[in-house]
Amino acid sequence: MTHLVMFDIDGTLVDSVAFDSRCYAETLRSVLNVEIDDTWRPYTHITDSGILDEVLASREFDRPVDDLRATAKQTFVAAIRAHYARDPAAVREIAGAKALFDHLARLRACVSRLRPAAGRKPRG
Repeated sequence: MTHLVMFDIDGTLVDSVAFDSRCYAETLRSVLNVEIDDTWRPYTHITDSGILDEVLASREFDRPVDDLRATAKQTFVAAIRAHYARDPAAVREIAGAKALFDHLARLRACVSRLRPAAGRKPRG
């Protein structure tokens, strides 16, 4: 039997919400040429994919939606990597996250897969 243990990344495993949100908003602005409310409150599904889907459905674009999705993903990943390269200390472990993963890794008989998940919550 396979068990899956899934954790959110930002704010659960690492404290990177501030720059992650900034990079995502900048990505959507540059790739889609739209204004983004980076409080995230106007969006129904506050995850990267949920926000992107909502923005893509809100108007017509001159490129295929799948191309825009792929470009947004590549641009966002590049922005996160660049930020981390400039400031590795910006990504800090949430207290106890590594110890929890180390413990779960020792329980391989019970937990056969560990997977991170990412979502976005509104600030404030």
